Order: sequence, then structure tokens, then C-alpha cells
Amino acid sequence: MGSDLSGYRPTTDPVVKTTAPVTQSTMRASTILRCPLPSFGADVDSLRQFEQGAGVPQIRIIPPPVIAQVAKTAAASGQFASSASSSSSSSTTVSLVAASVTINVGTLAPLSSFSGSASVLKKSFQLLSISATQACEVRLYGTALAQLIDSGRATDDPVPAETSQNIMTDIGFDTIPYVWGWQNRICANGDVPQTGTIYVTVVNPDSSNTISGLAVVITYLPLES
Repeated sequence: MGSDLSGYRPTTDPVVKTTAPVTQSTMRASTILRCPLPSFGADVDSLRQFEQGAGVPQIRIIPPPVIAQVAKTAAASGQFASSASSSSSSSTTVSLVAASVTINVGTLAPLSSFSGSASVLKKSFQLLSISATQACEVRLYGTALAQLIDSGRATDDPVPAETSQNIMTDIGFDTIPYVWGWQNRICANGDVPQTGTIYVTVVNPDSSNTISGLAVVITYLPLES
């Protein structure tokens, strides 16, 4: 009111009214978040990512991969039934049966050792237990070379760390009963080509007594043919 209108003139052009588009939610997801996450804090970015739709939380967990979701939906709808029924089916029964091998050592003089080998039928196997009839030390190897290299190691001496290969186990029997069991000892023959042979060394650690009638029994589970 009271303004200078000398530079203005009346107009008859129609006035076009513009209306802002109405959106369902005024919240916008943050473009810098790597994935949708629930709101662990009260910062603006997480609130914008979590609240999408009239203030109602919608995104609560990371969505599953598309491939996994498609496979799950197809399996639930029975889409795999036709392909499974049209193909020829064959069943194979796998049976794992424990086996054992006996090494008859015989007589060992004080501080002497026995070196030999035994057939375990399979290239790889799981050791279950080992027993002996007399107090002794039993060493198992994957190759004859490892057995030869380790022959100079004294009883109760540890295996050199990170330098010895193909040494399966080293058990010292000094208390009755002379039985030792494993829960997770997987072994394999290391020869080239691979065979079903295990190399055994039995040591008499006693410096004064001779062992007679010594026998060692190794129980294992064959795994690889």
C-alpha cells in the first residue's frame, strides 16, 4: 500500500497455480549408507534410512540375496519337481566301517627301536585308537623318508616346529592301560604316487629292561580308496 506503481501496468494473463506433489512420506533415505539398517542411534542419517512411509518403520533387516530368495520361492512352489522327476535317479550307499591293523614287534632291547610298515587299505583315514601290550613309544608316519629323518629324535623330545612333515602321531605308553584314543586325527599317506601304507616306528625307551612279546594295534576309519 502507498507504493509507486508508475512502472507497472494491469495485465489480463491467466494466473497458473502450481501445487507441490504430495508424497507418502517426507523422509528420505540417506544416499551415503552402504545398506539399509535399523536405527541403532538417533542420528539423522539412520532415522531417514529406517523411517520410510508415514513415520512407520519398514526396513528392519538386510534383505536376502535375490538368487537365494528366488530359489526358496521356486522350491516352495514346487517348480523343481518336474526336473527332478524327469531325470534318472540312482542311490549310492556309503558305509564307513572301522578297521584295525596289528604290528607284531616281538622283542626290543633297551633303547632299541623297530621300524616297519603296515597296510591300512586306504590312502587317507581317521585314527581312532592305538594300543600296545607293553610300555613303549609308537610313532606313525606318512612316508618312509619322514620315518628315516625322525629316527634320531630321542623319546619325549618334541617334533621340530614347522620343519617336519608327514609325522602323524607320537604316543608314549608308560602307564597301564596302554591305550590312546583320538577324536579328530585325520591322516593320509604321503608317497608319490599315494598308496595305502602307514609307516610305524616302535621304541623301547627303557635303558635297562628288554621288552618281549610286544604288539601294537592301530584302529582307524578308512576314508579314501
